[in-house]
Amino acid sequence: MWEIKMNILILLVGSNPLPSYIVGDYLMKKGRAEAKKALPEPGKIILVHSKDTEKFAKRVSNKLNIQPEPEYVDLNTDERNPCVIVKGIQGKLDELAKADVINTIHLNYTGGTKPMSLYGSIAVNEWIEKEKKKDKIKVILSDIDPNNHKIVLREKPDYPLDGDMLDVVKVKTDTVLDLHDMKTVHAGVQHLTIPIPEDRLMEFAYQAIIKYRNNQKQIFQIFSKIKIRGRSSQEKERSINRQIPQTDFQANFNQISTEFPSLGNFDFNQGKLPFIEFFTGKWLEDLVLNTLTKLKAATPIDEIAKGVEASYGNRKTEIDVIAIRGYKLFLFSCTTSQEIKWVKQKAFEALHRAEQLGGEHAKLIVVSLMHNRRVQGNSFTEDNNLDELKKDLAQFDAARNCRLTGIDDLQGECEGRGTFTQRLKSIIMGVE
Repeated sequence: MWEIKMNILILLVGSNPLPSYIVGDYLMKKGRAEAKKALPEPGKIILVHSKDTEKFAKRVSNKLNIQPEPEYVDLNTDERNPCVIVKGIQGKLDELAKADVINTIHLNYTGGTKPMSLYGSIAVNEWIEKEKKKDKIKVILSDIDPNNHKIVLREKPDYPLDGDMLDVVKVKTDTVLDLHDMKTVHAGVQHLTIPIPEDRLMEFAYQAIIKYRNNQKQIFQIFSKIKIRGRSSQEKERSINRQIPQTDFQANFNQISTEFPSLGNFDFNQGKLPFIEFFTGKWLEDLVLNTLTKLKAATPIDEIAKGVEASYGNRKTEIDVIAIRGYKLFLFSCTTSQEIKWVKQKAFEALHRAEQLGGEHAKLIVVSLMHNRRVQGNSFTEDNNLDELKKDLAQFDAARNCRLTGIDDLQGECEGRGTFTQRLKSIIMGVE
């Protein structure tokens, strides 16, 4: 009698559900002819989770639209207990074996804790031995290599054979946030803070960079007494109008446009808020956005957004700029500060967010106005430079997924040498 043989995929869901989503999405895709035999399409998916990660397992199932419904192994609060892990997985295999003939069991251990990975593997192999089906059921153990973006098996080759999974598995920012049980408050934008042509943006950025390089940055404090309050743009605009009379604002703008002719003839029909935000720092985010947008034409960048806002529980978070290539996240944290203590603080905050959202599949790029290294004759830069910051980050093993870029790369970009563009291209393409 002809019998249907079942291919089982076991995914371990830890605090970062993205790896489970990546593997599930790849293996469920049609047309993987070269991998069907080595990595068959799963007929049943088992999601192993703890009490804390149950919501992530449900999100993975929902976003992948897994059909038939997946099986769940709930470890409750015992995600580090060997006996509970082994018993839970073997019990689920017992149930499935009664219903269908099992052909393969594929355990991907990228997403779980170390105990889940170790004892998950032991659970599968012991179950095969117990059932005396070593010659009848193929066991596949796999991991996602974060460097070559392939599924790595015990024996070569890695999959996919041609290209890598970044070419196949594509995620969007809202998908990543949803997997982490975060609500998208603002999806971000692809336009600059103020409607300024590219040549004027670059001119302003160059003038601003030269002022910071020469320590002539007092002009950027012109709006420092204004405290922008409110949630919506309208509330923020009203807050600004209450704090600064039109005559004072016009006087400030006249002073700014004298020092920065590229900002002259600005149209305030959209209010004062965009201009103030741009001038007090968001111009740097705009420079990053503009560079990425141009780079996208020649680089496999799938998504770019500026000013993404999300919430989880009662907490809110904002991503200055994000770029996605396949499923690899590139989070940009931008600051016009040149002081190492403030840039380091911002870097650690952003590193936490990058680790939370992407783990090994995310990189943080900190864009500041710090010098690459100490500048001779400039005592301020003795401690306040990117080389010193890199040493500080290395002490906490934070440098691995973090890249630093500063005033030297940015100035070269504004001068037409493409230094910032080339740096971002190297990072996004995995050269550095």
